[in-house]
Amino acid sequence: MLLLIAMIVTLRYYGILTDLAGKISDVLKISKGSNFSDLLHMLYKAYPGFQAYPVIFFQNAMHCNSETLIRDEAEIDCMPPFSGG
Repeated sequence: MLLLIAMIVTLRYYGILTDLAGKISDVLKISKGSNFSDLLHMLYKAYPGFQAYPVIFFQNAMHCNSETLIRDEAEIDCMPPFSGG
């Protein structure tokens, strides 16, 4: 029998992503072994408008790439790109 272990993570949205999600945060249950590419696809499904913007992820205040594994009980910040000036 295959047992999938779930993890709980907290997501916080910033900028235009807050408007697209209609909220500032989410608590999600995801499969153990998920990476940020998996999370991005989940977000695209939940919030199709996210597909129009690149999303930058930080896990526990550390920048992550698409292959970074997500940790159980992680705090994940989801941000659009910043413009400087």
